[in-house]
Amino acid sequence: MKFQVERGPFTEAVSWAARTLPSRPARAELAGLMIDAKSGEIHLSTFDFETSAQATITANVATPGKILVNGKILADITKALPNKPITIEVTGNRVELTCDRSNFLLPTIPDENYPALPNLPQSGGTVNAIEFANAVSAVATAAGMDSTLPMLTGIKVEISGDSLTLAATDRYRLAVKEIKWTPDNNKIELQALIPARNLNDAAKTIAGDSVRITFSTEEEDVRLVGVESTGRKTTSRLLDAEFPKYKTLLPTESSTVVTIDTQSLTDSVKRMALVAERNAPVRCSFNNSEVVLTAGNGDDPTATEVIECEINGEGLDIAFNHQYLIDGLNVLGSPKAQLMFTSPSKPAILAAGGEANPNYRYLLMPVRLTG
Repeated sequence: MKFQVERGPFTEAVSWAARTLPSRPARAELAGLMIDAKSGEIHLSTFDFETSAQATITANVATPGKILVNGKILADITKALPNKPITIEVTGNRVELTCDRSNFLLPTIPDENYPALPNLPQSGGTVNAIEFANAVSAVATAAGMDSTLPMLTGIKVEISGDSLTLAATDRYRLAVKEIKWTPDNNKIELQALIPARNLNDAAKTIAGDSVRITFSTEEEDVRLVGVESTGRKTTSRLLDAEFPKYKTLLPTESSTVVTIDTQSLTDSVKRMALVAERNAPVRCSFNNSEVVLTAGNGDDPTATEVIECEINGEGLDIAFNHQYLIDGLNVLGSPKAQLMFTSPSKPAILAAGGEANPNYRYLLMPVRLTG
C-alpha cells in the first residue's frame, strides 16, 4: 500500500476516527485504526464492539491496500507534522510515514481478529446538523454518570412522524428538547436509549449542513444507532435499559413564573458558588420584583446578591444545587430565562423566555432548606 494525502484533511480524519479508541483495550487490535486505501480515496475506521467510526477523504493512491496501526500514536504524529503532503507506504510489517523531512516507522498490528465494521442501520431520517448538535448538547448536560445505573447514562430518543424528542435525567434534573426532522417514513414511531457520551460526541463532530440518523429494528440481534454526515459515519450500541417515565414529572401548570436576564443570573450564581461548598445550594428568595441570592452559612464565608426580575404570581423561597442551575442556564440559548414554580418543595422548570430556544425544558429538583 502506498498513498499521498494532504496533511490537514488527513490529520482531521485520523483524529476524528481515533477519538473513541479505548485507553485500555481488551485486545491489542482494538487499539488499531484501519486504513483502507482504494482508488482515489482512503477510509479510516475504528471499532471496539460498542462504537465504530469511519472517515473518508480523497487521496492519491499509488498502491491500494489495507493495514491496521495504533490509532492514538498515528493521531499524535499527524498533529505534530508540518503542513506538507504526507506519504504513507507499507513495507513488510512496518508503515513508513514521510512528511517533508520528517520520517516515522510504525509497526502494523495483526488484523486477523479485527472485528468487521457494523453496517449503518437503514431506517431513519435527516435533520439540520447545527440544530441537532445544540439539542443533544442541551439535553446531555442532565445525563447521569453512574455506570451502575445505565438507564440514567443515556439519552432517550422518541420519534413520532416528523417530531424528534430527546430527554436525559440523573434523578436530580431532567432536560427535554423537541426538534423537527425529516423521516424516511412519516408514520415512523420509534424509541431508543443511546449512551449520552457517544451521542454527544457524534453530534459535536458532525461535518456538513445535515446529518442522517438511523436505527436498527427491534428484530435485529444487535441494536444500533447510526449517525452519518459528510465523509463521516459512526455507530453506537443502544442501551438495554428502561428509561424513567419522565413525562409524569413535568408540571402541567405553575403558580409563579419568574422572568430574568439569563446572563445576570448565571454570573450571580457563579459568584455565589465561590463561597458554596461542593454541591451546596444557592438560596433564592423571589419577592417584590427581585431575587435575593445567598450562599454559605454560619462561620463559613457567605455571599448575598440581588437581581431585578419580573414575578408573575406569589413570591417564594427555594434553593438549588448551584452547579445544576448553572448547567441549565448555560445551554438555554436565550437572553431571558423563565423559572416556573408550583411550590418551594416541588421541581421547578427552567425554560427560555420568548422564542429563542422553543420546546426546551430543564426540570430542577429543589434542595430542602433547613432552619
